[in-house]
Amino acid sequence: MRFAECFFVENGAVRSLSEALIRKGLAFAARDRAGRPVFPEYLQAEEAARSERAGIWSSDQFAHPNGERTPVNSSTN
Repeated sequence: MRFAECFFVENGAVRSLSEALIRKGLAFAARDRAGRPVFPEYLQAEEAARSERAGIWSSDQFAHPNGERTPVNSSTN
């Protein structure tokens, strides 16, 4: 695998574009063939977006490419 990382500056701090997109529910964390996160910090951002049902996680129909479905249980909010 090969990756390129993009960064931006927000309020004087350098931030990862990937992490920001994942946290807003506009992308998901990449997994390896065994289903483990390629970058664990991105999985944390994904889990935060899921718990907030942000972006793609707001849909009960969205299926994660690794086979997971968005939980329908609203008590996780």
